[in-house]
Amino acid sequence: MRGVDKPDSTIILLKKAHELALLINNQVMDDRITSQMASLYIRLGEYEKAKKFIQPSLIRPNRNNLSSVFTIAGDIYYKLRQIDSAAYYYQSLMNVGTIYAKRDAYYNLSHIAQNNWKDINKSLYYIDQYKHLQDSISRITATESIAQMSSLYNYQLRERENAELQIERQSYYILFLSASIIVVILLSIGFFYVRWYINRRKQYRETLNHILAEVYRKTDAYIEEKKLEIEEAERILGDLSYDNLLERNHQEHRRESLRLEMERAKEEQEMQKQRNIEIMHSEIQDILKSHVNNGSNMKTEDWSLAEQTLEHTFPGYTERLKELSGMTEIKYKVCLLTKLQQRNSDIAVLVNRTPSAITRLKERFLNDLGIADTSNISFDSFISSL
Repeated sequence: MRGVDKPDSTIILLKKAHELALLINNQVMDDRITSQMASLYIRLGEYEKAKKFIQPSLIRPNRNNLSSVFTIAGDIYYKLRQIDSAAYYYQSLMNVGTIYAKRDAYYNLSHIAQNNWKDINKSLYYIDQYKHLQDSISRITATESIAQMSSLYNYQLRERENAELQIERQSYYILFLSASIIVVILLSIGFFYVRWYINRRKQYRETLNHILAEVYRKTDAYIEEKKLEIEEAERILGDLSYDNLLERNHQEHRRESLRLEMERAKEEQEMQKQRNIEIMHSEIQDILKSHVNNGSNMKTEDWSLAEQTLEHTFPGYTERLKELSGMTEIKYKVCLLTKLQQRNSDIAVLVNRTPSAITRLKERFLNDLGIADTSNISFDSFISSL
């Protein structure tokens, strides 16, 4: 990519190669890739990013590529105006650098000595060493000289280009492997999500059916149903002969069980009425009335008192509300106010909505729960009996 002057495109490929190298835990490949990324970021003028990507190679030095790494590091610190660090890596190249790297290091050190250290003697020394190495390079064979002249950049740039060409040849394989891994991961996630979602919906439906059964047991319709079943059991008993002891025992046991269920339902109804009376005489009612009369919304502390009042009178009520599917903040507040026996018009004032909006919200709530077609349960009766 750099050969056709497309460093931005090369960066994209190098990032993918970097991610794959980390994935397969190939440290040697990753060091080579990150050093090339640092080189490209120098070219793009993003020196802080270049510094970030050259660090792994500096922390884990590899003798085989010290010349390239130290050259890149020196260039980065020089661009960042961290002169002492730049000089350190340029001077280190005197021991490990190639002839090209040493030549360029002496050239850069001469500028540092002249402009930053104000040391003319060092500058002249470095210039002299630079010229000496340049003359040595000029005496290389004709073929190498021609190759050298065709490159307008210094040695470290050519080394980086070679590495990038090798990475580019591998990029198609890397991209294919990355895409395959991503597809497998996505399919696995999708499978487990669908399985989790189905189980969650099944559990929620079982919980909702249990709640509906509990709500229905607190209604007059349930008591009437039990009365009819008791009358049926008594009618069957009246028709049975005294010799049929087995069936008579069964029907008598059934009648007694139905009677106990009906009595239990009546007791729960009575307890519900007593708790509702307690709610109507609680402190929160005066606060709600004041807000309705003044046309003002409830404050945070008022909502906290409402929750505390309901929890004291109906332990666990707020938790049961939050377990319902699709419970939002506005739905939760409407449910609390309904349990506190507020009318739609009053609820509308307290939550800053219109009465018609409250009516629609209650209808949507039942639809979302999947119980809108349950004719014997309205929103108010469902929330009040919950």
